[in-house]
Amino acid sequence: MVAEHTEPAVSFNGTKAQKEVAERAFQALRARGMFGSSYAPIQVSLASLEAYLTSDSEVRADTIHKALAANDQVFALITVNDEAYVVTSRQGTPPLEMRLDNRHSFPERFITPEPAPERPLRTAKPVPKIVINAEIAAQISDTRDEIASVERDLEVLDGITAPPEREMGGVTLERLAKDVPPVVEEAPVADIPGSETDEPVAAEAPVAPDESTLKLEEVEEEAAPEPEVVPEDIAPVAEVVAAEPEEVEQQAAELVVEETPEPVAVVTPPVSQREPIVEEVAAPAPVPARQLSDFSGFTDDALSAAIQERIEKESRFARFGDRWMAEDQLVRLSRGNLRRIADDINEQERPLTDDVLAQDVLGARRSSPDFATIRFALNYRLSSERGFEFIGTHDQPFWGTTELSAIGTTRRKASDIGTDYRYLVDEAPLGSTDPRSATSVEHTLSFYEFTYGLLPLDEKLQSLLPAPVMAEQRAAVITVEIPQFENSVYLVEVRYPTQTRGGFLLGLDDFYEEKLVPGAMLSIQATDNDGHYKIEYLEDDEQQDRFLELDDRRAAKYVFRPLTYDTAVSSEWLVTEGRFPRLSSEKPLSERRRRRIEDVVEATFERVGEQDGKTWTATFDDVLVAVNIERPASETSLRSAIEGMPSVSDDGSGILTYDSAS
Repeated sequence: MVAEHTEPAVSFNGTKAQKEVAERAFQALRARGMFGSSYAPIQVSLASLEAYLTSDSEVRADTIHKALAANDQVFALITVNDEAYVVTSRQGTPPLEMRLDNRHSFPERFITPEPAPERPLRTAKPVPKIVINAEIAAQISDTRDEIASVERDLEVLDGITAPPEREMGGVTLERLAKDVPPVVEEAPVADIPGSETDEPVAAEAPVAPDESTLKLEEVEEEAAPEPEVVPEDIAPVAEVVAAEPEEVEQQAAELVVEETPEPVAVVTPPVSQREPIVEEVAAPAPVPARQLSDFSGFTDDALSAAIQERIEKESRFARFGDRWMAEDQLVRLSRGNLRRIADDINEQERPLTDDVLAQDVLGARRSSPDFATIRFALNYRLSSERGFEFIGTHDQPFWGTTELSAIGTTRRKASDIGTDYRYLVDEAPLGSTDPRSATSVEHTLSFYEFTYGLLPLDEKLQSLLPAPVMAEQRAAVITVEIPQFENSVYLVEVRYPTQTRGGFLLGLDDFYEEKLVPGAMLSIQATDNDGHYKIEYLEDDEQQDRFLELDDRRAAKYVFRPLTYDTAVSSEWLVTEGRFPRLSSEKPLSERRRRRIEDVVEATFERVGEQDGKTWTATFDDVLVAVNIERPASETSLRSAIEGMPSVSDDGSGILTYDSAS
């Protein structure tokens, strides 16, 4: 590290010679304390300083004393043990008294805490005073009365209520009297001299009618009251005719009242009440009746198909399954979103629902009001993208990719299994029964179903499972729960039938191997969610037997192995060593022979039948169970195949005979 040394700006006093001596003395002392702090005292004896300054110059000792005394702002002279010392600092100041300030040190602040702040005393909160504005309250009351009056008048005009009866002086008026012309009697008035015409002036005063004279039909005239007497000091009222100002003044001076006029009797007409004015309100114009179409002769399916056909022609609407939405309200998905969706599905190695994809990939929240819109947009966009495949149901939409591995066993391809179930195309084609019309079905496992972990999509299961959501949907993934196991939910793939392959359910091989045996009886139950089902098995006492298994680790062959089970089984479908002992070490049939049901039946007779020369006999139940070892077959399909085989005969008692020579 490089530090810059700067000398302090020190000014010296005295003569020129004294300044030079003082400066040399300061430099000598500063060199002595060059490693000290800025204000640390540098102390040198006066004798040594004089010896240093006089060694290389002609400076005298008294000059040194005078120079030090003249610059007392830089040097200080002290005496220690009768010896004089010169003291200064690197900054050119005499020694300063250094005091340690601990007022703001950490120990001082840590040990001495600040005093607690003063809190104001609690005072009672003032009770707010409610101030009522009398004027506003009166206005509100008047407004309410006015509104009530208007509503009553409207009800009267509309004929909802009868008009209210009015009273006057305690008498109810049902019909108002007609107007009676007033009767006026002439009375003499004072003449004004100089006027051209004298006209009588009659004063009118209203008189209240007597209550006893009012009748319901008409109001009679009331008797005139006593004539009023005009006081003498009040002049009668007369009409003044316009005249010239001078003439008026002259006439006013000569005005003399000759006599006092007689009092005037004034008769006022009875007060009449006008009839209420009823405004005629024009009746509203009749609204023309709409022409409604009668759809009572059409079914709901027909109406739904007609509406769907009309909407499908509109490009403004987007469709996914049986749901529709305006195209301009859909959320757009970028290529980055599609790539992340595909990566998420492939990383988890299983199909994912639209609910999971919307939350994990698109970042949508389930509580968001537009969550349903985002899910619909996700399903609609993925349905038109290559590389994605919809394999879900209406309530549980699953999405997969073309790179995703198949669900279920790897012992046999799904296409070959579909070919084995080809007989279901004729027995139970897709749509032969109403989907989701049944709530539960019962089924007994065959050896073929147990080995490959599947169930046939026959007519019973079609009535339990949902139909395809999309028009060209080939498969659907559902979840199957085993209530007798904790946290046991399996992904099962439903393969829908085609024109050449039958349908089946695949993905139950782990469950079968862990708990069941061939011949186990199952109960498959539907739930409110069309993509979630439950499978229960009947429990029984623990038993042990030797069951047939397919050992395909090296060369594929059938072997018998002991198994312990505690499930209820159907004895007709058991494949044990005691029932079919000759199946041990038998090899499976070739793929070419398995495709022909007739070849499988012939091989089955030779494996399980009783031989008598070139003929073999066996019961139909044994043949049915043994045929299902190589390939699936129903009772109907097997009987149909046997009827077409001339080498097999049936005696009618359930005993079949196979003649290899025929």
